[in-house]
Amino acid sequence: MNSNIKQEWFTAYELEGLIDLPKKASNITRKATKENWIKRQIKGKKGVAFEYHYSSFPEKTQKALGFTTNEAEIEKNEFNLQQRIDLLEQKLQALEAKTAQPVAVKPDYLTDDEWRLVCAFRRCNVDRQLIALSAVEALADQTDKELTSSYTATEDSVA
Repeated sequence: MNSNIKQEWFTAYELEGLIDLPKKASNITRKATKENWIKRQIKGKKGVAFEYHYSSFPEKTQKALGFTTNEAEIEKNEFNLQQRIDLLEQKLQALEAKTAQPVAVKPDYLTDDEWRLVCAFRRCNVDRQLIALSAVEALADQTDKELTSSYTATEDSVA
């Protein structure tokens, strides 16, 4: 194992007593939740236990653990992050433009609402298509029941 590799994930118990952190693990956990620290679940432990990434800790705590913050590196990472955000926005715009285009020419036998439903259905993934199908079938069944009870009520009033 390489001794140059630093531990990056810490449990609340491992952080007890460090500078700029509460003294008890339960209070550290509370602080981590309140400040949305980066966390991951510890596998192999009974119950739910988390460990936290050092980058979420206060700066003095990071330094006490042997980590340093390099301002130039932070600025570089922020620049790279902005580039990635810009790229994602471009891709999102391309996807939106693609989905805004009509899927095909509307068949004459469909109403505008039916065509909108078909186009929306086709844009969904398979799981969502199944959900939409079951919802529409449930609505159709409900309509059938209402029509049947309405028909029965009309027959009863005529008789």
